[in-house]
Amino acid sequence: MSQTSEKYLLPPKLSTGNARKNDGLDALATALAASGNERLAAVDAEAASEVVRLLSERREDLVTEQTRVLKAACMVSCGTSSPAG
Repeated sequence: MSQTSEKYLLPPKLSTGNARKNDGLDALATALAASGNERLAAVDAEAASEVVRLLSERREDLVTEQTRVLKAACMVSCGTSSPAG
């Protein structure tokens, strides 16, 4: 067994905050701990990425709409007829 795979034979331990914060190690430890839990549902990576893509597109649409509404409100309150006004 290689040295890198041997270090993962022990149960993962999340950082306790005493050392420097390392999100990468925390994520790895969480993933390793979760991989041994048979009660968790399996996730289809393609389906999950599709959900993220749809949420991202929806967020972009909402930001665009918010910007449009704020510009319109500004034009009304400032009494201008164009965004550059």
